[in-house]
Amino acid sequence: MIKRTWILGSVLLSLVLFPSAAADAASAGTVSPMVTCSTSGVSSLSGATAVSRGKTWVDAHVPYSQTACHTDSHGTYREDCSGFISMAWGLNGSYVTSTLPSVATAISKSSLQPGDMLDLTSSHAVLFVGWYDGAHTRVNIYQEGSTSTGTRSYTNVPLSNYASYGAYRYNHITPTSVPNTGPIIGIASKCLDDYHSGTTNGNRIQLYTCNGGAAQHWTAGSDGTLRVLGKCLDDYHSGTANGNRIQLYTCNGGAAQHWTAGSDGTLRVLGKCLDDYHSGTADGNTVQLYECNATAAQRWRLP
Repeated sequence: MIKRTWILGSVLLSLVLFPSAAADAASAGTVSPMVTCSTSGVSSLSGATAVSRGKTWVDAHVPYSQTACHTDSHGTYREDCSGFISMAWGLNGSYVTSTLPSVATAISKSSLQPGDMLDLTSSHAVLFVGWYDGAHTRVNIYQEGSTSTGTRSYTNVPLSNYASYGAYRYNHITPTSVPNTGPIIGIASKCLDDYHSGTTNGNRIQLYTCNGGAAQHWTAGSDGTLRVLGKCLDDYHSGTANGNRIQLYTCNGGAAQHWTAGSDGTLRVLGKCLDDYHSGTADGNTVQLYECNATAAQRWRLP
């Protein structure tokens, strides 16, 4: 009894620490689903649209089941991992993990783009959302994982968790450009950080020891924005005076959120530079807008 309890505890621990392992265990038998959940699909879609469709299940916390169908504006699909991928790709019905590759093309993992799939044909599949780091060693995914979690989003997952999975791109998907995501590193190898992971407009932006947390996971958008936790790095009230506050704010497309990376490592907005106050290196040191001066306090490394 003691030995059996220890083994069960180890299994449960692995399911908590490694979401892909949890999903594999919960998805065993996916290749022989009990329901097909017929639906009408779409002829083609972009990678961004596939991710957007996937997020609707994440937001709805669709429960895991091989015997139930979920219906929403995207159609009716089986509530398991392969049904989830089928929905994200807009397929005509719910495929299984062994047949999803028949409508896709195998690709290298290094070339994964949003909307692609990682598939272990014997048991489990996940939707690739994006790279967590510039080195392409960690990923963000959506998956319909288990009866206890339902559809969830995971970030900063080691790609090595999917060593036995194949990477695939749907044949009728338009790849989406992958924005650079990860930490923004400044003076003393410390990171640009959203104070206490706050998402209230006006939340303080600071320098802090790099820790891999969501508050330091920035996305450099093609529109010039620097985004974290769904909001944008913002120059307070579009001020241009030295010392003007830098804050987090709802993304609005304004000039105060349009950052340009200089060849000298600066991040510029409205003609001035993102600056670490007094070149301080203590955790919590604030950042500000300041006249560009090519000092270490204004050199930043984007993801």
